[in-house]
Amino acid sequence: MSSSTPVQPSLTTIDAREWLLVLAAAIVLKLLCWQIDPTMRTFVGDSATYLWAALSNQPPPDRSFTYPLIIRATALAQGNLALLGCLQSAIGALLCTLVYRCLRRDISASRSVATVLALLLAIEPGQLFYERMVMTETFGTFCFAVMVLSGLRYLRSDQTRWLVLMAVSGTLVASMRLSLLPVVLGFAPLPVLARLFGDRPGWLRWVAHLILAVAATLMLHSLYKHWYDRKSDALQRSDYTHSSGRMRLGLLAPLVKPEHLQRAGLPGDLVAQTRPSSSIHRRVNPRSGPKPDCIVDCAAQRTPGRQCPQSRDVCVSR
Repeated sequence: MSSSTPVQPSLTTIDAREWLLVLAAAIVLKLLCWQIDPTMRTFVGDSATYLWAALSNQPPPDRSFTYPLIIRATALAQGNLALLGCLQSAIGALLCTLVYRCLRRDISASRSVATVLALLLAIEPGQLFYERMVMTETFGTFCFAVMVLSGLRYLRSDQTRWLVLMAVSGTLVASMRLSLLPVVLGFAPLPVLARLFGDRPGWLRWVAHLILAVAATLMLHSLYKHWYDRKSDALQRSDYTHSSGRMRLGLLAPLVKPEHLQRAGLPGDLVAQTRPSSSIHRRVNPRSGPKPDCIVDCAAQRTPGRQCPQSRDVCVSR
């Protein structure tokens, strides 16, 4: 007489069931929050710049262009911002699932603790705020989380595919949030360096992995900048944006003093004479910038007798 032993589900199956349940719960919470407040909001000139870039299909000089492509495929295609908001809420739910998997696999947190933290993130006010904003924060944060988690997965598995995914997601982060570029470039070699200077043997292998991580990052960033140049029809080579130099200068501007300019042979009073340009004032002034609702309506031509404007001035409040 033989006794049959019940087949136990594998760890992979258990893990898949867990994160699928967390994903479903996060989606339910996002839907409830959407029912309570489905209003999409805009932030001064930033949102208007993204919307106008989506409408004109031209990269903005000092903002992300990958985000306007998402707007073009969602909000402008439907003539309203609701689809964009739904997509950003879905990305937020996926982010909660990534956090859950990180807590369970990489930090070895208990199932209850990981579930509570992931679902709290789903209804966290800051997260909900950015999901309702026409801004890059939701997508940028998700790509940043993928980059970090890919690095952690490499540390656990030593598989080079995670280095490639880390480079891809890091490039997307830089395309969404240029302010995070130093973090992206600095993080690229860190997982491999942790192996190279650790106690594991086979340093030649880790050197090869380090070369792969750095080469993949530099290649993808170069491809992105080349694509940006071709898309913007730049007469001269751009960087990540047309205004990358000014953005870098803006990081150092508060530290510049008159004596620094005098050492370079420039008059020191240039610091006191420097004022924000009128174009910057126009871009950040909510009373003089293009109205986002006007841009979306014109793009979809939902208003009878109204045609899509050929100039930003058509959608500027007087």
